[in-house]
Amino acid sequence: MQNRAFTLLEVLVALVVFSVAAMGVYGLLNQSLFVQNYSNEKLDLILASTEYIYTNINAIPDETAGWKDIDSSNVDAYRITKTPIGFYNIYKIDWDFKKDDVVIGYVIYR
Repeated sequence: MQNRAFTLLEVLVALVVFSVAAMGVYGLLNQSLFVQNYSNEKLDLILASTEYIYTNINAIPDETAGWKDIDSSNVDAYRITKTPIGFYNIYKIDWDFKKDDVVIGYVIYR
């Protein structure tokens, strides 16, 4: 009669191969969830900052030295940098918004 059972070494090698494959799948899923969460935060900030810009586009605030807090639940702060572009009274306005660690910027010529 022949012995057809697996040896302990074969079982251990199979477990190592399976665990390495499982760790790779876990790493991909973890990275995917991180990217999805970051994208959702960025999209929320885009929507909130766009709404803030549309309500304040006719009266753009003056240039800020740093981040200025906003009384809003969707946006924490903003900063504005105005740079003349060489034409009469036309400025390049960099308007950045921040919520938690996510920052998004807009460029407006006015």
